[in-house]
Amino acid sequence: MNKSKDFLLFSFKKLIFYFKIYNMKQYDIINNFTKTLIERKYINLAFLSGSYARKREDEYSNIDFYFVLNDKYEEDFYNDYYKLLSSFGTIIYNKNIDNKDIILVLKTIDLDININIHITDLSDLDLNNDILPLYDPYHLFDKIDTNISYSPAEIGQFIDKLAL
Repeated sequence: MNKSKDFLLFSFKKLIFYFKIYNMKQYDIINNFTKTLIERKYINLAFLSGSYARKREDEYSNIDFYFVLNDKYEEDFYNDYYKLLSSFGTIIYNKNIDNKDIILVLKTIDLDININIHITDLSDLDLNNDILPLYDPYHLFDKIDTNISYSPAEIGQFIDKLAL
């Protein structure tokens, strides 16, 4: 076989592997962080915005979470979010702006991931932006034209398929 063709095939496979590994880390964060918040009853609604909602994410994409908190567990959420996200890497930047916007940079072995957590309520929602519902047990998005919704379990299944 031609050496340049072999190299090109190897480079292409390496690029695909690189893309899957880095995005897998971000999908892992989205899936497991959201799943834990749901299990602990911290949130009533969760969705993504930005490139993940538009399905144009890459290894450099921010993760833009939006949560409507459960009033009963709001204090627990603020006490735990840092520890929960620390399980994915080292937080090298953390800024909480009036308990409405939390900006973090999470350092993993090979990648710095910007994570934005926006605490909102339904009156604050900007429906002109693309959104991707992750958790909607009260069917609040049923009357809103949004992108396809994925449950944390479906995101986990998608990640499992990528790993094959």
